[in-house]
Amino acid sequence: MRSRVARKGHNLDKLVNDESSEVRAEVARQGYQLNKLVKDEDPEVRKAVAMQGYGLVELQHDEDPEVRKAVEYSMNPELYYEPKREQSFSLTRKYTDEVKGVEPVD
Repeated sequence: MRSRVARKGHNLDKLVNDESSEVRAEVARQGYQLNKLVKDEDPEVRKAVAMQGYGLVELQHDEDPEVRKAVEYSMNPELYYEPKREQSFSLTRKYTDEVKGVEPVD
């Protein structure tokens, strides 16, 4: 319920300190207090921060590989299929000749 409240942008000043990482991640997706959430202990929260394009220099060396993928996505979105909220920002990298810069061969 609190994550729905955060998704609507209400009470973010209180929800940024919520005990639930899901709620804090939703606060990050709203772009609120990213300077605080970039240091969150939960990788899903840091991943949401990276998806906002914030703290990329710091997060590019994160211990969690999913956070590092989110940083790469934020820096090079053309290399990935678009993430969907329902998939919790799971990223799938495109491997196409066009992305690699190779001309297709018939």
